[in-house]
Amino acid sequence: MQAHLVATAAPAARVELLLHQADIRLQENPPLPMDRLHPTYFGDPANAYLPDPIARRIPVVNVALARNMEDSLNAFTTANFHYAVRPTDQAASTDIIKPLTKAVIAARCGAPIMVNRSAHDAETLLGYDYPYLVEHADPDSVATILDRAQSGFGGSEWKAAQDRLRALETRVGPVQTARNLEHILEKSL
Repeated sequence: MQAHLVATAAPAARVELLLHQADIRLQENPPLPMDRLHPTYFGDPANAYLPDPIARRIPVVNVALARNMEDSLNAFTTANFHYAVRPTDQAASTDIIKPLTKAVIAARCGAPIMVNRSAHDAETLLGYDYPYLVEHADPDSVATILDRAQSGFGGSEWKAAQDRLRALETRVGPVQTARNLEHILEKSL
């Protein structure tokens, strides 16, 4: 983007990054069920990798439109593991780039997330060694990670994932986002 601005002779071409934040209507760190794994996909089902064997394990809360979000806010307290695996053509597309806002939402809720490693900013936001990154969107790979999350629920891998999401929340929470925007504006004005 900065190269494009320079090429078009835009004055003082400068690009800054402001990370997305979660919907502020979501309660921060709501009490989540801790008896066992409760995975859920929040979003438009068309954007999720949900073949039959996986769909039977992952409830879907369709918040495809902003107006659906208001009705679904309480549903975020029922899931302690957010599912965000996209079909391969979406996750690795060079034509369609979707920021990993689902990780930001999971961070706000304090829930680990499962997502494609090939998602554009998954490794940047969660780290290359985040435990619930899916290498390939196929039923066996996805089921293997779901099984690992289920059997390791509450264990060291689970806690490491929660720590990553807590760290992400400190980077994208409302206070830090406001500070970052202030900094960007100060540099720009």
